[in-house]
Amino acid sequence: MYPAIRFLRTVVIEFSLIGLGMVSGAWAQFAGPAPRHIQMVSPYPASHMTQAASSSFIPPQDVSYYGGPVLSNVQVVVVFWTGNVDAFEAINAEGFYQTITHSAYMDLLAQYSPILLNGQDGQPGANQVIGRGSYGGAFLITPSVTGTMVDDTQIAAELVHQLSIGALPQPQLDSSGNSNTLYMIYFPPGVTVTLQGMQSCQVFCGYHSTAVYSNTTFNNKPIAYAVIPDESDPSSLCHFLCGLDANYLNNFDTVCSHELAEAVTDPDAGLTPNVARPLGWYDANVIPVIQQQYGEIGDICAFLPAQIGGYMVQQVWSNADENCAASTNLMFTRVLVGSTAPQATVGQPVTLVALVLSSSLVNTGSVTFANGSVALATMPVNPMGFAVFTTSQLPVGLNKITAFYSRSGNFGASSSGVLNQNVGP
Repeated sequence: MYPAIRFLRTVVIEFSLIGLGMVSGAWAQFAGPAPRHIQMVSPYPASHMTQAASSSFIPPQDVSYYGGPVLSNVQVVVVFWTGNVDAFEAINAEGFYQTITHSAYMDLLAQYSPILLNGQDGQPGANQVIGRGSYGGAFLITPSVTGTMVDDTQIAAELVHQLSIGALPQPQLDSSGNSNTLYMIYFPPGVTVTLQGMQSCQVFCGYHSTAVYSNTTFNNKPIAYAVIPDESDPSSLCHFLCGLDANYLNNFDTVCSHELAEAVTDPDAGLTPNVARPLGWYDANVIPVIQQQYGEIGDICAFLPAQIGGYMVQQVWSNADENCAASTNLMFTRVLVGSTAPQATVGQPVTLVALVLSSSLVNTGSVTFANGSVALATMPVNPMGFAVFTTSQLPVGLNKITAFYSRSGNFGASSSGVLNQNVGP
């Protein structure tokens, strides 16, 4: 029976979400926009190559920074929702998180450090650096919520309650005062989680979100958590629709890594329904046919596995590599963009200057200047790391200028934050 199921799953993955809707009865839920922080049971049929070929300008690195915080050196705390969590999933947790938080997987995420970056609104970002993380242990809770159906609102409230009574370790803070702890909540077989009307294993394999916590130390502090439904039960759709490996534990680990990577780069995703602060890193471009956004770095590369330190992880989108990856050998770069006349008048020449930074001098490659989604020009990087473009054709109003550095040699691709360029009449 398993080969037939696997063939069906492969067809679903390669061709459309509609097939999955027919299998699981969840198509009505797929028809609307999905929350940006969930991992669907079937990946988006996304192709950056086809999307980049569209008429409007889309940079090769599609994940943009919206100004929100990240988790600097994530501390992963595992929370077992009752003592009935699958034993293999529970035993696996310590080795998995100890290995992954000290691996090249975390090094890959360092490129999403919002140091010296503005958000899409042109205002300064969180100015944090992403480093390697740590494993903070596993804790068993006895939740006040009972039964086989648990909603996300109940999960968030239970997390806050367990923190308030001392059953879970308090969140760590980074040097910027942001919470640095991620609570990975594992659920036992037979428990269905609901999120905005959607059900686990019918629509999603997992998700991450944000709760708000207050005590004598924390004043309405956002804290990140992830919900990981059970995959051990062969009667559950999660057992064969949440990964491509014959070993369910490998698939389970890829789901965990998906949510880990997304929570690190977009921890406050649960606080707002719109593409704006406090959103972190996100791709708001729309996938043709299904009319949904590409989403976070895990969504773009859903169901593409890799192996790190003997464990399976899911690849994530890497701006530096302009591809899905689980590690990289490229040097990370950062682009700063400025203007000689931030408050210009119509027809006045404005010189845009981009500086490409790395651990060594960047003197190769090119920078594309864009105004919103419209490319203005592509200019070479000079021997000092600068690219310069002068124009008098900017329209009246607020122009949102971004500079994109294309991958060149050992230097990875990157993008600047948004520069607010005003042009008056």
